[in-house]
Amino acid sequence: MTFLAKGKKCDLIALATEMGEEPSPDMNIMGLKALITGSQSYEEEFVKGMLDTIISSRKEEAEKEERKFQLEKMRIEAGMATPNGNLVDERQVHYNS
Repeated sequence: MTFLAKGKKCDLIALATEMGEEPSPDMNIMGLKALITGSQSYEEEFVKGMLDTIISSRKEEAEKEERKFQLEKMRIEAGMATPNGNLVDERQVHYNS
């Protein structure tokens, strides 16, 4: 059961929900642990695998968002984005002389 300690609260809430439980957002980690381990569908190895998948998905999503943020930041710094966030095609820029 020590594997439950490596997950964040949001991971444990997602895990409990996947197991068919109804955790409340204000539950503390110990309450979530008790809910998960007391569930009728609790099987340690299966739950461990589910938690690993949930954690991996959360981390992948965070990395994806960070890459997206960094790319947008680079575009803005390079002056390639319009105020509404669209990329500027240099061929469409007309200079008034």
